[in-house]
Amino acid sequence: QTIVMPVWDSTAVGGGLNIGMDQTNGDGVELAAGITARAAFSLTAGTDAGYVEVDLTVEDVSGAAELAVGWRKCAAFTAAIDDYTDLAALNMQGGNVMIETILNNAATSSTDTTVDMADADQIRMRVEVSATGACTFKVGVLATPTADGPTATVPGTTATFTFDSGDEVMPFIYFKHGSDVAGAVNIQKIKCGYL
Repeated sequence: QTIVMPVWDSTAVGGGLNIGMDQTNGDGVELAAGITARAAFSLTAGTDAGYVEVDLTVEDVSGAAELAVGWRKCAAFTAAIDDYTDLAALNMQGGNVMIETILNNAATSSTDTTVDMADADQIRMRVEVSATGACTFKVGVLATPTADGPTATVPGTTATFTFDSGDEVMPFIYFKHGSDVAGAVNIQKIKCGYL
């Protein structure tokens, strides 16, 4: 069977929209509400202020090569997250929550927040973009998933990043399995809007 879209999962930890796809090394998915400047949830850096917030659980965190939530410049999808020209995201890799940023097609900058998650934990990742284009990264983790989800706060170790004024950016979720395979990756809640 080839799984070509996320499926509803009421059995795995946390339940929700399972984006684990075919459970194959290198397999993954990216979710977005449009990829152009006319996308419903895009915003203009330097003018608009907005946020994206996602609650999710991962069955086996060691199998998550990339699990990113954040904002990127409106553009066509790429297979590798590092190939986007401009990006600001929280990215859980093997249980470690990183802040990853790209500005003007430069190399990806990675900062370890020192926040970690374990198998079956519930994580909330929230990335805000201010009206000046400056980004704020917030994260929270619960050992036992709840309907309300964890509270996300700025981690003790963070990073600064500002999109160029005039950049059209869009919220996104990006996931890819590593060699260990992550099992069910279930999204319980997605919130996005203006600040």
